Amino acid sequence: RLAENAEAMEATTTFHGEETVDYRGRSWTDPPAGVKGAEPFDVDDHRCYVPKKCVFRFQGHEKGVHRIRLFPRTGHLLLSAGLDGACKVWSVEKRKCMRTYVGHGAAVRDVQFNNDGTKFVSCSFDRYLRLWNVESGKVLGTFTNRRVPYVVKFYPNDDNIFVVGCSDNKIVAYDSTTGEITQEYDHHLAPVNTITFVEDNGTKMVTSSDDKKVLVWEWDI
Repeated sequence: RLAENAEAMEATTTFHGEETVDYRGRSWTDPPAGVKGAEPFDVDDHRCYVPKKCVFRFQGHEKGVHRIRLFPRTGHLLLSAGLDGACKVWSVEKRKCMRTYVGHGAAVRDVQFNNDGTKFVSCSFDRYLRLWNVESGKVLGTFTNRRVPYVVKFYPNDDNIFVVGCSDNKIVAYDSTTGEITQEYDHHLAPVNTITFVEDNGTKMVTSSDDKKVLVWEWDI
């Protein structure tokens, strides 16, 4: 187990694709031609079915995978959080790993894309959160309150704000531009496991915890 005051490890990234841009100048993170993104909360955009068989296995992590997230609106990229301390972005169409992000000294607990998919936040049992640029793999920020972060979620109306549920029973909101904690929510009696924003304007936040409670919060109050 890492010491509570352990420093964040030096981050590295590896690109596994052939080219970062194609002949038209499109980034490897851009959706394939013809893919139309679904609007948030649009339940009629496409039909979903219970899968009947495995069609492909994405392999590359050295240990188990704790979380996966699809790229916002289009789902053409897949973000995975590994118990090996690495995060990976996979191309669903090409069925291959496109970039690996290594920046944690312990297993990654959760990952989350921002609202347009240009960045993601990873949180780890090493007590650090890291904000990454998806395309370049550059670390844009490193954050910690010296508690284990269990879950992370971007505020839907501002990509500079993300909230973290922690092992000390609190939910904290970070401003990624300053690195400061702007708000704390502390009515849970055990570690926080999930955070969900509800209503179109994100005015309410629903959280669940090991204390067997689900709480509804007014945002920023």
